[in-house]
Amino acid sequence: MELSQEVSSALRLAGNTKRVPAEKFQEIVELVIESLVIAEKSTEKSSANSNSLGELNCCHVALATLFAEAVRRSHPKSVVATTLEGLDWSEDRIDKAASKLESHRQQIRNQLAAIGTFPPHIVDIDWKLDYHVKSSSGARTIGAQYLITLYTEEGGGQRGEVTFTCSQSELTQLLTKLRQATRVMQKYASSQA
Repeated sequence: MELSQEVSSALRLAGNTKRVPAEKFQEIVELVIESLVIAEKSTEKSSANSNSLGELNCCHVALATLFAEAVRRSHPKSVVATTLEGLDWSEDRIDKAASKLESHRQQIRNQLAAIGTFPPHIVDIDWKLDYHVKSSSGARTIGAQYLITLYTEEGGGQRGEVTFTCSQSELTQLLTKLRQATRVMQKYASSQA
């Protein structure tokens, strides 16, 4: 598993039994699971000095990053264990962290899915032709306007809509650009296969 140098060094620190005692390590693991599984953050105070508190926070963030990436990329327990072995973790700490991750994997996955990192996608479209014969000032104007409503769906299943009006030439330009985008995506997909 690829991790940044900053995350790797903080994980090395978390695996160091001399700098992070067993009870602090257990507390870090519990707080990581709590912060990844529960939407609201807890505000527990630590009795450590400020230097130690900074190191513990780095360990917390690094372990949370490892857990989130492992769940996001569907890495099994063995990959997480191998990664931690490469960072000089003891077997006991690897087992505790990996077991905790496995027991909460689905809950973490659900929280990550609820984040909605993807933009809304279009699920339906409605359109209406609005034809103007006269303006409100009484002058004769003839012109077609299209009222377009795009229905979208976000990651959490929430629905939304985007409504806009355009002329026939603007609608033609939009359709041309959409067809070009479709061709580019099809070309890209066929080159990846």
